[in-house]
Amino acid sequence: SYTCSSHRSLDKLWVGQACTDAEIRQVADYLNAQYPTTYGPMLVCVGDSMSSGYLLGSPSTEAGPAIVAATRNYQLRQHAYPGWRTYWAGNPNIRDGGNSLPTLEKDGLLFASIITDWSGINDVNNAVTNTTLKGYKETNIAAIRAKNPDAKLVGFTLLPSLAVVGSEETERAAHNTDMKGAWGAAQYDQIVDLEEIAALLDPSDVTYYNVDGTHLNATGHAL
Repeated sequence: SYTCSSHRSLDKLWVGQACTDAEIRQVADYLNAQYPTTYGPMLVCVGDSMSSGYLLGSPSTEAGPAIVAATRNYQLRQHAYPGWRTYWAGNPNIRDGGNSLPTLEKDGLLFASIITDWSGINDVNNAVTNTTLKGYKETNIAAIRAKNPDAKLVGFTLLPSLAVVGSEETERAAHNTDMKGAWGAAQYDQIVDLEEIAALLDPSDVTYYNVDGTHLNATGHAL
């Protein structure tokens, strides 16, 4: 089923002709099917310092997404940046502070089989409510699905942080409740509930967390 149309799209890319999003995805599917051990499914991780492996000695091998990619033969593209928020500079969008969806496309969005969303703690830590955060995520998800409707979207709940207290902690807990409920099921194809990992519920535990009480260390990521 790949041969004719996929080769035409591949030929267009080869000679530098413009391809539609659908044609680019077609090429990706063809390459994944023909050369699974060379290419493998692509995993694109959208998020902040938690996903990127901030403070790890070797994020490319020790961060949770890198571990998953290595064990399952996925190609990994990190679209995750320290300080990243789901809302930035007046626009709820896929942003890293200076770039939005075009950068995510370069990071493999159109080729992705799986896209993870591990984001929101920086929003909550800047007084964004659960209701507002859900609205931002809905906008982001709609933009992603418009570009790559075949990708599976996986959402992650938010881990506790010593920096997130009082009303911010209330909003974090409320967001996790909604992620695991009907709202999350309507937005994502799968939810990973990090709060099910009991060892990660105490951010003061330096067995799994860095001393900042927010970011996981290598042992925490390995869980």
